[in-house]
Amino acid sequence: MGLWGRANAGTGAGRFIGVLLALLVVLAPIQYWDTDAHGVRPEWFGSHRTLFLSAAMLLGAALPLFLFWTRARLLQSSANNPTQDLFWRKVLAWGPLVTAGFVCYQLAYFPGIKDMQVALGFHPLEAAGPNAVWVPLLDVLRCAILMAGLLTTFGVNWKISSGFGVGGAGNKLKGHRMSLLSATAYAAVLLVLMTKPQWLGF
Repeated sequence: MGLWGRANAGTGAGRFIGVLLALLVVLAPIQYWDTDAHGVRPEWFGSHRTLFLSAAMLLGAALPLFLFWTRARLLQSSANNPTQDLFWRKVLAWGPLVTAGFVCYQLAYFPGIKDMQVALGFHPLEAAGPNAVWVPLLDVLRCAILMAGLLTTFGVNWKISSGFGVGGAGNKLKGHRMSLLSATAYAAVLLVLMTKPQWLGF
């Protein structure tokens, strides 16, 4: 598993992944507002854009670092402790998901992609002919890429959980389930922030 299979696999790399996860959440609605294609950009964003961007980027970088520092203090263990090593490997397992997220973020800058749509067709039994729903191509690609990143993160997480001898089988299963639920929730929130941030009150 490369980086994920190494002993003491990267406290610094784990912190870097955490910062990227937070920054992506900050950048997604900002990108949506910057286009202003849907007329949902808040008035305060236009008048205080520089101040808001500076504060948001600072918070996005500082918050995960503070949380990781708090976690390290709670563990109060050396870098060789299996529990701490497992924690950082699980953070690194989010690497494929955050990579997929940044790919989705950059897709919005592809020329003309926001004007492209795809037809999703279906044929109800009682209808005379097929029906079609037109969906933005960008949204379809983002769903597919995020799903690929999420499934890869699932696989890496499962491999990490299976290979570690920390805790009993019940604790391992519970920890793995929580990791999967957290990753799924993050991917869902990220997708909404990129496509419909007003659903979350932005």
